[in-house]
Amino acid sequence: MAKTLLSGKSISIYIKDGGTPTYKLLVCNTEASLSHNVDEIDTSSKCDDGVKTILPGRSSWEMSFSGQVNTTPTSGSEYSWDDILGFAVGKTQKTFAFRDATSTDIYAEGDGYLTSVEIQANDNEVVTFSATITGTGALDVTP
Repeated sequence: MAKTLLSGKSISIYIKDGGTPTYKLLVCNTEASLSHNVDEIDTSSKCDDGVKTILPGRSSWEMSFSGQVNTTPTSGSEYSWDDILGFAVGKTQKTFAFRDATSTDIYAEGDGYLTSVEIQANDNEVVTFSATITGTGALDVTP
């Protein structure tokens, strides 16, 4: 059976640009991840013969990414480090997409806030950053 594998190189996190369907790349990503979690509601009782039973509770999601600080992003198609920091400090809600750069495929999309941003400037290294997006509301999963 043939496999269709995705290359990690082509998957990144994008931010929807205003009300348009245009997405801008978070500049110079080196890694991107998406996690979805569902809280457990414990429904175990003595009637369950010593085993744990649950119901699904609230769900939550996060995206995280890291990259190199580039002070001259491609105009019109990328958000810079300054933009990212500005969204975090300004507590600006944005629509984030976990998508394939080589196609129009969007694997997941949702509204969220940049809740953690860190920059690291080590001696004899390129300046890097990392950030976490915490979702507000449902994560839209596109097949």
